[in-house]
Amino acid sequence: MTITVIIASHNRSDQLLETLHHARALTAVRDHPAELLVVDNASTDGTASVLRRFAESVPVTLLHEPNPGKSNALNQAISVAKGELLVFTDDDVTVTPAWLEALAHAAESHPGHDFFGGKVHSQWSTEPPRWFRENYRWLGLTPTRDYGEEMVECRPENRRFFLGANLAIRRRVFAAGLRFDPDFGPKLAYGSLNSRHGSEDWLIQHEMLAAGYTGLYVPGAIVHHRDDPVRMTKSYLRWYYENHAREEILSGGVDDAGVRCFGAPRHLWRTAIESALKWSLSRWSRPSNVWLRHEVAFLVARSQILAFRGGFRSAAAPDETRTA
Repeated sequence: MTITVIIASHNRSDQLLETLHHARALTAVRDHPAELLVVDNASTDGTASVLRRFAESVPVTLLHEPNPGKSNALNQAISVAKGELLVFTDDDVTVTPAWLEALAHAAESHPGHDFFGGKVHSQWSTEPPRWFRENYRWLGLTPTRDYGEEMVECRPENRRFFLGANLAIRRRVFAAGLRFDPDFGPKLAYGSLNSRHGSEDWLIQHEMLAAGYTGLYVPGAIVHHRDDPVRMTKSYLRWYYENHAREEILSGGVDDAGVRCFGAPRHLWRTAIESALKWSLSRWSRPSNVWLRHEVAFLVARSQILAFRGGFRSAAAPDETRTA
């Protein structure tokens, strides 16, 4: 079985270079021939020259995708990939030595399964604030995924989804016509009105499950996501959940039935008011996992109200303008 490893990147040449150094040993995995595809997604920071220098010592195929959007970059790589198993990771990930071997072994020993994924652990360069450290697993501000130490089959009813930093899909899935949706996934600016700040990995898995494909969780496939300190700030928290709320509106995932009040469903106003009151009462007297959930509920409800009223404008993420 041949393997293709795919990485898309925009304007993060330093991060990308660190990832590629860790990936040096992945160009060959025992009896599995492997290729490495790196897609420069409209970078302006010298990413192309970094990739050319790296390619002088390690076999890597360089691609350029001028259209902004991580999904566009991934789709271009899919169109030229030679592997039977296409493995996706990110430009800010540190892979473990056994990562690719674990995915390859799982794919060979479970031929009936169509996609695979493993663990994504956080790697912090600075000590995060207490509220973040105590709640990062459920907050979703940094990519983390761990379903335990046993292999688990992914089906629609158990909602086991993998992150794009550690996802492998068989070529036969793409041969049937499936691709990443360009309307999803980060673009040049996270906050542009025409882009969503993620979800391309979730969406393609949802579509695979709906089409009858099955996935498998591989606990031995482990990568570490190098978390940017900005993700541990309250400004990022607000941005993340405000944009998450907007995505739910755009995808039709919010109940808009019933009585409206000032242009928005009444149940959203009730949620916003109740959450704000609970947050103010618990902020200094209860554990962080209590008041923080109330704060998040308020942020989401408020943003959805603004979206229904036509006044919501998505802002750029704090200090971030990346695509992968």
